Amino acid sequence: MKKANIAAVILAAGSGSRMGGYPKPLIGFQGKPLLGRLLHAMHEVKLGPIVLVLGYYANAIAAYLQEQAQEDARLGMQPITDQLKIVINPKPETGQGSSLRLGLLALAEQTQDVLIALADQALIQAIDLQALVGAYHQRPAGAGAIRPWVDGKPGNPIIISNNTRQAMLRDPHWIEGKDWFKTQATVMHRWENKNQHYLVDLDTQDDLKRLGLNPSLSWPT
Repeated sequence: MKKANIAAVILAAGSGSRMGGYPKPLIGFQGKPLLGRLLHAMHEVKLGPIVLVLGYYANAIAAYLQEQAQEDARLGMQPITDQLKIVINPKPETGQGSSLRLGLLALAEQTQDVLIALADQALIQAIDLQALVGAYHQRPAGAGAIRPWVDGKPGNPIIISNNTRQAMLRDPHWIEGKDWFKTQATVMHRWENKNQHYLVDLDTQDDLKRLGLNPSLSWPT
């Protein structure tokens, strides 16, 4: 697959409070933790570099990544940690916006556009990322970002241009990324499509049940 020439930021610093205080990136789905599924999908689409923003449960998630990278190498696969930079949010309780800003800042030396993903989107696969990248490259002139819209609802991931990233970082006032885009209505292009994968994330145990997962999570060992 041709290199996408797009960097990525994964937001994975949350406490998972609505999930009972469990590290959502480590929830297993189809035999692999959600974070592992997402990173392998990003590698398949050739996104990179990848910035992973951690906060709560950083040690547990970092330990998983190290173990999985060793297993990938043993199997002759691209290690999950290739092109991966981990950034720690020292105040994850301040919200996702602080993680986003840290993730974008970590790409300060890059000039690429950036895909921004959540770590708890269980259904996102390489084909979904590739479709989003394709739609981004065909976005209307003047649009500095793209978000999938499915059945009238906003989805994730999104992709922002390098110029948009720089504009966001120059503005000290926004708390959440969505707040900035509300003030820049013409920047974001709504990509209308029917792919439900862009809407599904795991916030509560009811979300787990809808995917047929066991809601009784045990702390990862």
